[in-house]
Amino acid sequence: MTIRMPMRKIHLTDVDIEDGSILYNYTYSHSISHLFNGSQFKISYNTSLSNVNESIATIPFVANVAPISWAEDIEIIVPSIDKRFADSLISVRKELNRMYPRVNFGSESANIHIQDSGGSRYDPKRKTSGSATLFSGGVDGYATYFNHREESPALLFGEYKPVDYDTHPQFKKLKENVVGFADVEEVGFNSIDSKYKQLINYSNVNLLYKDYLSNYSWWQKVQHGLFFVSSAIPACYDKGYDKLYFPSSFATDFSDGWASSASIINQISWKSGVCQHDLTDTTRQEKWELIANNVRAIDQDIIIQSCEPLPCSNCQHCARNIVGMYIEGLNPEQYGYSVADETFPNIQQKIESKEWKMESVNKYMWQDIKNHTRIESNNTNELLNSEQKFFGWLSKLNLDNYEVKKESGNLDKKMEIFKLLLNHSPTLANHIRRGYKSI
Repeated sequence: MTIRMPMRKIHLTDVDIEDGSILYNYTYSHSISHLFNGSQFKISYNTSLSNVNESIATIPFVANVAPISWAEDIEIIVPSIDKRFADSLISVRKELNRMYPRVNFGSESANIHIQDSGGSRYDPKRKTSGSATLFSGGVDGYATYFNHREESPALLFGEYKPVDYDTHPQFKKLKENVVGFADVEEVGFNSIDSKYKQLINYSNVNLLYKDYLSNYSWWQKVQHGLFFVSSAIPACYDKGYDKLYFPSSFATDFSDGWASSASIINQISWKSGVCQHDLTDTTRQEKWELIANNVRAIDQDIIIQSCEPLPCSNCQHCARNIVGMYIEGLNPEQYGYSVADETFPNIQQKIESKEWKMESVNKYMWQDIKNHTRIESNNTNELLNSEQKFFGWLSKLNLDNYEVKKESGNLDKKMEIFKLLLNHSPTLANHIRRGYKSI
C-alpha cells in the first residue's frame, strides 16, 4: 500500500525579470524541506527577455518542481503560468507514471494552483518564426543541427554545471568553440545559465527514488528533459522561435525509460511554440554518418563534446565516440580527441575486464557500434594493426556476456516507511544523506 501524506505546498512568491535574468523566490512546507535547496532560483540569458511576461517566465520553475511534486503530492502555487504549457504537463505526468509505476506519479492534473488567473498574457499580433535547437556541442546536438541545417536553427547552449563558463578554462574553451561554430554557420547563439542543482536536492531525492528507477538517478530518468526544455522556452519566446528541437539520446528501440524520451518531449508546448524530439529513429552511429557527411567541409576546428567539459579520450563515453568516428572515416584528433597506438587495445581491455560497466545504456550504445562495424574501415588512412585487431574483436563480441544489471532491491515497504520518516523529519533526512557516499 502506498502511503500518501497530507497536501504540502511549494509557493512561488515572486518572479523578477530584469536585465536578461529571471529570479524566482519561493517558500515550501517545512515537511518537504529535504527535497529543495534554499529559497531562490536564477536563470540568466544573453538576451534581454524584453518580450517575456510572467506567465512564460514561470515555466522553468514549474517544470523543475513538477515531477517531485507529483511523486510527493505537493501543490505548486504560482502567480500565473502559460496555460498551454500547464496543460501539456498533464500528459507528461501520465507518461512518467507509465514509465515508472513504482514511483506513482499519478495522472490526475498538473498539481498547479494559479493565484492570478488573469496573469497569462500574449500579444496576438506578435509574429513568431524560425527554429532553435538545444546544443551542447556533442554528437546529438551536431546531428540535429545538420539534420535541420537548411532552417538555420539558432543554437541554445545550456550552462547547467556549477561553474562559470566564461572563466573556467575548459568550459570557456567549449563555449567559445560552440560560438565559433555558430559564427561560421551564420546562425544565432543563445546561452542559458541555469545551474541544475540550485532548486532540487538531488542527493535526498535519489536516496528516496533511485531504487524505483532501476538504480539510475532522478536527473537521468525523470528531470533533465523538462529542465533543458523549460530553461530554453523564455529565450525561444523572446526571440520568436516557434519550434524547439530536442536532440534525441536514443532511438525508439531503446526500451528503458529516459527523462528526454520522445514520449515526454513531444508533449511539451507553450503559447507560441512546440518542442520536437529530433532524430527519434536514428541511432548514435547513424548520427555519426550524418555528421561525417557535413562536417568535413566546415572551415573551423570543432570539438565534439563527450565527457565534460572537454574530451578526456580515456573514459567509456570518449571511447565510443572515438570508435564511432573511425567507422565513418573521421579522424578523432581533428575533433578534440587524443588517439595513440594503445588506445584500441585499452578499450578492448577495459571491456573484457569489466572495468567499464556494461549497463543497459552502455550495452545499447556498444551494440549499435558493433552493428555498424566493418572490419575493413572506411578510413582513408591504412589501419594500424591494433585497430584491425580491435574491429575484428568487436565484430564478434557477445555483449550479453558483459552486461551488468542495475538491480533495484525489493524495498517497497521499507522505502515507504523511510519516506514517511523523512517527510516528518528533514533534519533526519540530512543526517542520513551524509551517511550515503554513493549518491
